[in-house]
Amino acid sequence: LKRFDFDWDRNVPVKFNDHFTFPRELDLEPYTVEGLDRLSAPSPAPGQPVKYALAGVVVHMGGASAGHYYSFVRIRDTPDTRAAGTAGQWYCFNDNTVSPVNMTDEYLASQCFGGNQTVETADAYGTTSYEQQRNYSAYLLIYDRIVPAETFPTPLASLPEENSIGSDEGVPIATEAPSVAIEESKSPMAVDGDGKASESPAELNLPPALSRGSSDRQLVEKMTQLIQNQDTLFHGQAPPSIQQAVLMSSLYVVHQRDLFDPMYFTFLGSLLDQHAALDDQAIIAVTRLAVYFIFNTYFHAHDSLRQCAARCPDDLALLLHRSAACVVDFATLVSENTLWLAQCLLECPRDPVRQATQSLLTACFAALQVHGRAARAAMVAADPTATAAGSLDVLRNADARLASELVAMIGKHAAEHFRTASHLFSALNAYLAQGIASVNVVLDAGIVHQLTGFLFGDTPDGMRSAERRWASRQAQQFATIHSVVSTLVRSHDATARQIAGCPPNPHAALPLASLPPLPDILSTAFLDDDRYLSELISTAIDQQDAVSLLLYGCWGSLAFSERALRMLVDELAQSSDLTSVCRALKAIAELADPLQDERIAFLLQGSGAQGDEHRGIIGLLAVRTYPRRIYALVRLVVDLLPLRRASELVRAQRARWQETVAWLEQQSNARPVYDRGPAQDTTLQRTISVQTTLDTALAAVRDTM
Repeated sequence: LKRFDFDWDRNVPVKFNDHFTFPRELDLEPYTVEGLDRLSAPSPAPGQPVKYALAGVVVHMGGASAGHYYSFVRIRDTPDTRAAGTAGQWYCFNDNTVSPVNMTDEYLASQCFGGNQTVETADAYGTTSYEQQRNYSAYLLIYDRIVPAETFPTPLASLPEENSIGSDEGVPIATEAPSVAIEESKSPMAVDGDGKASESPAELNLPPALSRGSSDRQLVEKMTQLIQNQDTLFHGQAPPSIQQAVLMSSLYVVHQRDLFDPMYFTFLGSLLDQHAALDDQAIIAVTRLAVYFIFNTYFHAHDSLRQCAARCPDDLALLLHRSAACVVDFATLVSENTLWLAQCLLECPRDPVRQATQSLLTACFAALQVHGRAARAAMVAADPTATAAGSLDVLRNADARLASELVAMIGKHAAEHFRTASHLFSALNAYLAQGIASVNVVLDAGIVHQLTGFLFGDTPDGMRSAERRWASRQAQQFATIHSVVSTLVRSHDATARQIAGCPPNPHAALPLASLPPLPDILSTAFLDDDRYLSELISTAIDQQDAVSLLLYGCWGSLAFSERALRMLVDELAQSSDLTSVCRALKAIAELADPLQDERIAFLLQGSGAQGDEHRGIIGLLAVRTYPRRIYALVRLVVDLLPLRRASELVRAQRARWQETVAWLEQQSNARPVYDRGPAQDTTLQRTISVQTTLDTALAAVRDTM
């Protein structure tokens, strides 16, 4: 029932508790396809009722913003409930309280229909009655299809004992026809091989033992014999849905009985523990067995069961390093069965499983690198062989295929499972750290478009999203994506972005002599895009990889430095992690390149002639609203005082500096040392660290006088 809505005039959610009646029984035949066809006929004939009975009611008590749910449930009419005497009985389920109720029409109306009720209040002057709207009413209605009682099968537990008073071909005959005896007038029609219904029950070809005179127990015994003898009672196959249900039920039984068995786990764990004694031919078979076991069974078991084979993932990682054929087989299997990666790396709710999957992928990439170096060494040996060259190509192909599958998962699954995507990005970052060859593989796989699409919702055809896709708390859950971006960018030479005569960038991920030039696609997507810088600073500034990327971009580039510094200073006004932001600002100011003095001036003093755009740290000291933030700025400036340019700028603003330090002294003195209450934005605790910083700041004030 549509009990909730939104009032756009008042901008608030609302709940409707208006009176609404509903029947105990519904006839939906007029709304079926047959019923609509019948009603559209010139002379509609009576239809066959399709009736549903009220089986449950979910009631909501409260308003649109808060409330409580409870339910009324009717016990279904089955042979078991009829035998127990509970069929049709109503119960109220209210949290941990379950109680029977007498669901009369009056009770149903008072508890579920909503509307007004009469309320009486008594005081010294008498009793007063008034109408008041109920705050509880039915929200969900559940109806069951009405099935004739005679269609219910008789439970085996209630089968009557045999009472032989005669026989028909040696089979005892019951005194009454059993409930499951087959009658010609009510027998279900058989279905032949062409899907046509048989018109006569005689076509079922039932043996004499299954005639109307047989007892229920005899019927069950004979049916069992027919099944065991593979005789056919009905022509044709069961519907596909039934076949699928039987298959899934059988697989479940097999899994529980055989696969998810402690002895099976212990056996495979012991087998993998003995891998050192296996020859090269057996080790490949054991590796394949381990891969299928770990991804199909081990990762899907409970923690207690996995303890029976706790070393399986570690043993598999050792197998990958032992043989090149094993690691190629592992990479091929995982690349072909991408569902394994989606289930175990992203979808699995257990963090240990996702971590183990990431570790296996990292071990696989590391083993591919080890075997690849061995193959290259064999190629440059005195007698290079075609076998070594072929092995190197196989290793490279397996490496590129698995890495490409991980890149594709960013676009296919990462957005849907963003809370667990950190393991995917960590595996990719570990792969990128292996060298420029790995970087080229993922660039060829289109990782830039996958990352921008995930972060901002950009499309591969170049359509850019103007709005932020993720909230800050969401983005913090996959902040490891910025480690991937940092490694990608810092694995290239950005000399073209730097001023002339700038020394080599010390923050590159690899030695600059071996790095190719920074591609335009990377600089455009990450270094020149304010969307990405804002995302990086707001969600990952506490990570070293994020700070390294900022330092890499600022080195020798004043334009990038000013953009980064401006965003970091803006972040100081809204971030709760003042320490991380100030640490990043300090690291950028300490960059010892030809632009250091200009960066320090921009940070502390602002943008000079365009001072309205960026006031700088010293300008922000005049806004003395939140002591903790002002203290963070003062501590940052104190840390920069050893730098010549920073010291000069502080001396130039000695009056403002002196006023700020004195104000902080006053604010910190307002809170006693013994007060350990929670520190808020509007308060400043006088700790040893605060006192030391203020003493240093006061010394700087005295030096400027």
